[in-house]
Amino acid sequence: MRFYNRASARFFRPGVLSVLLFIYLLAHLFTLNIHPFIHSDEAWLAVLTRAMVTERSPAAVEEVFRLTPRYPHALKTFYHLIQAPFLSISWSAFAARLPSLIAGFFSLVLITRIASSDSSREGSGRRFRFIPGLFMALSPQFWYASHLGRQEMLLTALFLYSWSLKSRNRSSWIVALPLSAAVFVHPNAFIISIPIGVMYLLDFLFPESGRTGGTRELPVFIGVLAGSALSAVGFSFMMDADFIRHYLSFGDSVGTRDTLLIKLLGLPAFLGKMWRGDAGTYYLANLHPMFVLGSAGFLCTALSLFFPEGSRKRLSGFLSRKSGVYLLSVPLSLTVGMVIVGKYGPPTVTFLMPSAYLLAGYGVFQLKLMLAGTKFRKTGSVLLSLAVFLAASCLSWYTLQEVMHS
Repeated sequence: MRFYNRASARFFRPGVLSVLLFIYLLAHLFTLNIHPFIHSDEAWLAVLTRAMVTERSPAAVEEVFRLTPRYPHALKTFYHLIQAPFLSISWSAFAARLPSLIAGFFSLVLITRIASSDSSREGSGRRFRFIPGLFMALSPQFWYASHLGRQEMLLTALFLYSWSLKSRNRSSWIVALPLSAAVFVHPNAFIISIPIGVMYLLDFLFPESGRTGGTRELPVFIGVLAGSALSAVGFSFMMDADFIRHYLSFGDSVGTRDTLLIKLLGLPAFLGKMWRGDAGTYYLANLHPMFVLGSAGFLCTALSLFFPEGSRKRLSGFLSRKSGVYLLSVPLSLTVGMVIVGKYGPPTVTFLMPSAYLLAGYGVFQLKLMLAGTKFRKTGSVLLSLAVFLAASCLSWYTLQEVMHS
């Protein structure tokens, strides 16, 4: 046990971590062009960005991809504004993908902040804050999403930023600001907004002792997002007077206007395809590690709610683990959002990635707490540390195999 603690302390030295992070950054930069293969969506978005730059108008429409009628709207303008400087410097796949990679690195910082806010009050949870970020950084899905010139990684970063603000009890209107920006990145901002809204709903249903203002936090949060959505619609009308008709017509073509029952019945088929790796024209990273670790973490976190510490009642124990309840609600809320939208695109699986690895890390933390008061405390800690090491090694192996075969 002492040997393990000494080895762990050496590994977490700033010098060692700096070298490892530098190598990790170089690995991403050297593989950004080659992994994954370039999808037509990336080319389309890059061409659209270039059209906006050359015409100096966010209402510009690209002239290359005409498989479906194209009409301007404001629901992606923020993404194009972010991508424009990179493509102005270099018209290349590397430049088109670089915003996603930067957003990915911010996501790693933010997921660690979220884990830190959940573990900062528990002395035994100090190491927990590194586990979710480590798992996500090494996962095949993260390497894929952060190398893809689409909006998913930027949406994930904005979602985690909002979640991080919520975990630090910032005002609800401030928490809503990153998601308000996400409205101008992609319509899937609706999906990533639902989990934060559910967290506020949980605060309202199970208020903490002595806390006030819970009744107005959710309405303020919804109001800020609604204002942003109305602004996006207003700008879209300025670009296209028939925006609603054109947008609904596009929704018909991708199934977003199907009945809720049809959308719900499509969920198992979608998840089955993701498990089998059937993604149509999209490259799909190996999702097995994410699903397995996330499911195991979900189970451990759920079980921990029924084991209150000390002599406290179940309700008290439930409230003392509200961060665990938040974690359990996130993948469920995201899934509900996907069902409501009904457009089951393979890249949207990226939204489940942070909660999967946060659940995995939180599950490890809860198992450690459960073993703390038993005679297996030392053995259990070593076994859990070994399990984390093996999980990280497996994630690294899967990612290395995918990158090498690109």
